[in-house]
Amino acid sequence: RELECGEKAALADVLIHFGYGKVTTNIVEASNNVHVTYWSKDWNIARLHYQVSTNLSVIQSCMTNLYTKCGP
Repeated sequence: RELECGEKAALADVLIHFGYGKVTTNIVEASNNVHVTYWSKDWNIARLHYQVSTNLSVIQSCMTNLYTKCGP
């Protein structure tokens, strides 16, 4: 088990695409991935959309809670 973990740790620079935060366990797919340059922008936009929508939901929840407790 330690040997397998050591082998995967040695290949971390090949298996992890830091441009879009994806880990690929298949070495062939990781080294020959054409979508790395194209998917990065889409992934970043999707991540930003998720963060913004989550923050807006939290703000709306807080405002609803305040309105319920304190009134208008």
